[in-house]
Amino acid sequence: MKIETGNVGPNLTSDKFCADHKDQSLQMYCLTCDAAVCVTCVCENHRKHNTMTLHKKFQLAQKHLQFDLDKLQLDVKQVKSALTKLHDIEKSGDKSADDAILQIQEQAQANIHRIHKQADEKIDKIKEDRGKHLKDIHDYEKDLAVYLEQLQRGAGFLGDLQDEDMCIELLSSFQKYQGVLESTEKSVVNRKIKQNDFTFIPGKVVEKLGNVWMGKSVLKNHEQTNNLMPQDEPKKGMFKFLHGKVTCNGFLYFAVFLCLLVGVGQFVWAIGNDGATLETVACAVGYCYLCLAGVFAYRKAKLSAEES
Repeated sequence: MKIETGNVGPNLTSDKFCADHKDQSLQMYCLTCDAAVCVTCVCENHRKHNTMTLHKKFQLAQKHLQFDLDKLQLDVKQVKSALTKLHDIEKSGDKSADDAILQIQEQAQANIHRIHKQADEKIDKIKEDRGKHLKDIHDYEKDLAVYLEQLQRGAGFLGDLQDEDMCIELLSSFQKYQGVLESTEKSVVNRKIKQNDFTFIPGKVVEKLGNVWMGKSVLKNHEQTNNLMPQDEPKKGMFKFLHGKVTCNGFLYFAVFLCLLVGVGQFVWAIGNDGATLETVACAVGYCYLCLAGVFAYRKAKLSAEES
């Protein structure tokens, strides 16, 4: 929009004619009715209205239009600036959204990795605990299979044996066979096998206060001991019981301890009766030293003999 400035000439005067007075041109402007009128209308219908010349109205309109033009140009600049800022806001929002999505994915991957790591640790623990007893189970299984084969072979042999087959050589061979059975039986009876009983209690996942709380999971292993072929051991006499429990080293240690206890008791009794003299205390210390030195010397000599 371009508005000419300077003196307003006759060209600003409208060449239109009045609608009520066809022979008169519009030269006045009624401010009350906001319409262009002729001179006759001003004297008749618009006599009491506020009027001015159309020339003056055009001058005032020119000033208002210039003000509107400045305002429109300022509004254009503001809208362009707002569009630029809006584009920047959109780009910034897209970038922040992409960064947030990337961080969420990285955190999720880290949490998943942490969970997988804990799961792998528990799985390795199960495999380790399970592997400790698998070898014993497999070995026991092999020994039982061998023992079962020997029993079935003996049962089949005795089942097919006839009266006329009886001889001394047969009895001797069967006695040797019984020895083999007894040796194998000792390796399978009263043999304790441990059984794994794993229990896994997963941690609860709870959402509270806008956070996700994951409880700690618990892995338990209740080991049970099984005796698949229990057999009561024959009762032993007192001598056999003591022979199996009491050893030479144990008897020696007991004798030394008893002598040491008696000797210390004698010295304490002497000190209580005669008083704590230097000679009595020195004898007591020397006696204890000799007893202990004898025990350690014997133990050291035995260890040297075992190593050689």
